Amino acid sequence: MTFRPMPVMSILMIPALAVLIWLGSWQWARFQEKRAMPDLVPEAEQAAFTLTPLSSDYQFVYTTFNGESLWRVMTPVTACPTGVTGQDDPTCLSPMLANIGLLNVLEPEEVSLTPPDDAFAAQPFVSAVGHSRSMFAQPDFPEKAVWYTPDPAAIASALELSLAEDVFLEPISISVIRVRNDGEQVYQTIENPYANPARVDDLPPSRHLGYALTWYGLAIGLIGVYLALHIARGRLRV
Repeated sequence: MTFRPMPVMSILMIPALAVLIWLGSWQWARFQEKRAMPDLVPEAEQAAFTLTPLSSDYQFVYTTFNGESLWRVMTPVTACPTGVTGQDDPTCLSPMLANIGLLNVLEPEEVSLTPPDDAFAAQPFVSAVGHSRSMFAQPDFPEKAVWYTPDPAAIASALELSLAEDVFLEPISISVIRVRNDGEQVYQTIENPYANPARVDDLPPSRHLGYALTWYGLAIGLIGVYLALHIARGRLRV
């Protein structure tokens, strides 16, 4: 067998193949990670808190769920274990950022929201870790309380909450708030997807598997085109 590689094509082939394999491996890892996650949040990870709002400075974090554009409404709170009296108790967490609703509007900062009631504030919560900015994320607008990256540390810094934890408190159930044309707010209570890492985005495990197979397939196809072109040019002979 003789093989005389085309220099330029071979040089371009190596990084292209590496990128395709890396993308396939990334999606395969996400598939395995999500498949291993429980469908429900384990009770051991739930904690019953009573929330006391520190201010009405709502912060809006963009997200999507079930194909719908939503805003996670975050507010700074003191979170005390249910039954604890007094916010100075050492078991209280303050300040924290708690999700009090999922808002479906175009301009979230223009909506006047009703603070959560006692039933909401006393339910079980889960500590959810935020994420740092990705290269594809839109810029945040702290002056408008609008965020496209769910980074609790950045939000806390904008609110001058220097001691805020690097997590969000996510309730087990939450309201989806839709504002009608006449201004009326319609509330629908659902199981909070952001309290469960397995449901934190719209992509089920099967979608990640499909993406992984697509990237791997493109890598195999690229190799096939590379070899076929060399055979056609007489640079690869068996």
